[in-house]
Amino acid sequence: MVSWAPRNAVTLVKKSLLPNRSENSWPRSLTVREREEEEERCNGISTELVLLFDPYKIKKKLTKSDLGHQSRLLILRARMTTHVLPGMSEEMETQVMSGEGANVVVWDADTRWEHQLVFSFWASSGAYVLKRCWIKEFVQRRGLAARDEIGIYWDPTTNRFHFSLLCKANQT
Repeated sequence: MVSWAPRNAVTLVKKSLLPNRSENSWPRSLTVREREEEEERCNGISTELVLLFDPYKIKKKLTKSDLGHQSRLLILRARMTTHVLPGMSEEMETQVMSGEGANVVVWDADTRWEHQLVFSFWASSGAYVLKRCWIKEFVQRRGLAARDEIGIYWDPTTNRFHFSLLCKANQT
């Protein structure tokens, strides 16, 4: 059996399961965003954009130490061993672990510019660092500050890090 509908058929959908609320019937204490969230929750829909793929596996809020005279970005071990080292060649991983470090390209995805840094493991702290020109190429050039959130990931197809400033700290 074939089902069909006339060409000019219209389907009516109830807009809200809540009683009809005009702008004036909402409690005054709710902000516009809170009203929108409540309507979305009650209607079972959302207009919020949700990214299904976030490549930035390593996210960090910068500290004063990352911005100081040592000219290095300190990154904790756990994320590096999970998300970066498995994508590197054995030769590069050996260089990283040697303490001397490996020369790496860091692609600034925001400015579309390549930078040459050194990626190294510091056994004394058990952390990984990106160093040599970190202050000049990123902190000063990008105007990075404490509490800015950055994202980094290793792209094994291009053998380089990708960097992005994800969230600028509120300046007061």
